[in-house]
Amino acid sequence: MENTLHLNLSGFPGAGKTTIAKKIMEIHSTIIIPKVTTRPRRPTENGGEYVFISMEEFQQRNKNGDFIAVEPNIIDGVIHYYAIPKEKFWPEVPKTAELVLSLFGIYAKTVKEYVPKMKLGFVTYKNMEILKERLRTRCLEDGSNFQEKMKLIEQYLQSNIQDGYDYPLYNDGTIGETLKQVETLIKKNGY
Repeated sequence: MENTLHLNLSGFPGAGKTTIAKKIMEIHSTIIIPKVTTRPRRPTENGGEYVFISMEEFQQRNKNGDFIAVEPNIIDGVIHYYAIPKEKFWPEVPKTAELVLSLFGIYAKTVKEYVPKMKLGFVTYKNMEILKERLRTRCLEDGSNFQEKMKLIEQYLQSNIQDGYDYPLYNDGTIGETLKQVETLIKKNGY
């Protein structure tokens, strides 16, 4: 992994992190570092960004100290957990990989303490109305709670969560412009 750029994409719910990640993976030889979660798989998900495990397995792995960070999340009144596994549990990075990609959310800065070379990108919108509309559509598609997501965005905004990230990445609703920003970031870091 020494000669491979490790890029983490964080951002607001609905900001387009997963869509951007999928497009990056079409362009670059990329390996993704998944998070672990106890929440049910959404109909549109096929792994990649997450490893889905039972609550029992999660509790055992947490007890064993397998995670860097753990975040409880209430979805429709049920507590589910998201966790970032320690680096020793990450997939092996092939020598041909140009990019190691992760979507570690609000814990990216914590993970950077363990992986100092990691570059942090924060996906956001200049126009929050576009984000709200995108999020509303996604919540209708996957059944998640729009109000809960908006509450989380408000908490992020109040805490200035985007401070401390290396690169702001603006999604204006067209993936092409955001990908250009990511490509500039990759080139700027010599990859």
